[in-house]
Amino acid sequence: MKPRDTKEQRVLVVEDEAVIGRVCHKVLADHGFAVDVVPDGQSAVDRLRKRYYYDICILDLRMPDIDGFQLYKYIADNHRRLSRSVVFMTGDFTNSRVSRFLND
Repeated sequence: MKPRDTKEQRVLVVEDEAVIGRVCHKVLADHGFAVDVVPDGQSAVDRLRKRYYYDICILDLRMPDIDGFQLYKYIADNHRRLSRSVVFMTGDFTNSRVSRFLND
């Protein structure tokens, strides 16, 4: 899990469940990554618009307002390099929309 030089590896975690966000932060930070956790899609868009640079985005698909599907579309349209380094999280594997999205 540890890249060659994690000090330069920035991770954006977008997760509306605070406990999951804290766990992600702890695990990634313990492996040397610089981690920012935001609670929703709008906060992620705001950071990306301010030109924050991230190597990886860990993205919950199910969030209020701007959900992970919409946020990924924003990332794909505006941050193409980052769009190739998105890890999706969801507990909703039985949802047909999630299945179609992850299989496309």
